[in-house]
Amino acid sequence: MKYLAFALFFLTFFGIWFGANFYVYHRGMQALPSVPWIRILFTVLIIFLSTSYILVRFVERLIPDSPVLHLFVWPGSFWFAGLMYSFLLVLLIDLLRLTNHFIPFFPAFISDNPLTAKKLAFLAVTGITMVLLLVGYINARTPVVRHLTISITKSMPKNPFRVALVTDMHFGILVGKNQLEKLTNILKNEKPDLIVFGGDLMDEIQQPVLRNDIGSPLRTLSAPYGIYAVTGNHEYIGGVEKAVQYIESLGIRVLRDSVANIGNFFWLAGREDRDIKRFNGKKRIPLNDILAGIDRSKPLLLVDHQPLGLNEAVEAGVDLQLSGHTHHGQLWPFSLIVKRMYEVSHGYLRKGNTQFYVSNGYGTWGPPVRIGNRPEVAIITLESVTK
Repeated sequence: MKYLAFALFFLTFFGIWFGANFYVYHRGMQALPSVPWIRILFTVLIIFLSTSYILVRFVERLIPDSPVLHLFVWPGSFWFAGLMYSFLLVLLIDLLRLTNHFIPFFPAFISDNPLTAKKLAFLAVTGITMVLLLVGYINARTPVVRHLTISITKSMPKNPFRVALVTDMHFGILVGKNQLEKLTNILKNEKPDLIVFGGDLMDEIQQPVLRNDIGSPLRTLSAPYGIYAVTGNHEYIGGVEKAVQYIESLGIRVLRDSVANIGNFFWLAGREDRDIKRFNGKKRIPLNDILAGIDRSKPLLLVDHQPLGLNEAVEAGVDLQLSGHTHHGQLWPFSLIVKRMYEVSHGYLRKGNTQFYVSNGYGTWGPPVRIGNRPEVAIITLESVTK
């Protein structure tokens, strides 16, 4: 049954992927002049872009950290976003053409010069897509620090208590040491009491990370009450045991369905990612079992990578849950879809006596591009407001 689900997923993915590529390619060929070398170059380019990232997944273990790997990963990753926006733009043009067929509204210089109009459309789609990729790349490399204050009705000797939440770094080939050094500078300037990494620290392509020690800037971090992390789905995709071993070598304690006592006045619980079942065939320990025996009069903070099944945290009496995973869609209009998939796809939510915060994430997955949202480091100030 598991293999059938994987087969259906891959068939659906590749069907959509190559169908979208063919649509953009076909429309592009119709717009290009009948100059053989131009058409051949365009064909080779589309074939390269549409297959490069997929090829990487097959050869990454054979040529780990080779310049050839980077040659394929970067353009292939950008094309995830490039294809989506070029597809939407071409689709928009086709819808306008269809509308014009029934209700003519195109000006004469378009209607009377179809070949020129096609070339202009090709240039417009290419230009707009490239601008979006450039702007999105710059945006993805420019994180913001979000400050928010959350009140809890349990006493804390350290009041207020500042927690830094960083999720979805995906450090690897595309998110490298420079971005991690930027992150460490932010955290050092903010001076939080506790640092929490909410899963997907590493990208699933692990070999370059391990070989080049890409996470090394994180070893310079410190916090009075410690640095903790939980697993995310990409730790499981790449191999969770190696990922956890490397993360802990950076001075970060990984909580795997376990609880840490923070300063003897605060509980921090961390859950295994939900993909433990899909990749390891195991089940997560029920939250109430994880929390059995703790002193419930003390504040309880839960870190769970995927913001799903929120009622479990409410029923377990969690004061605050921190999550990530969604990237808030990363690329508009996916943010509109993600918003409907989760009770909270980013930002703050309160359910009963439990509060939730979902981070947009610090890094990117797939294209190193963000459009419609900003990468973030969340600094959460917990204030004890006792009655």
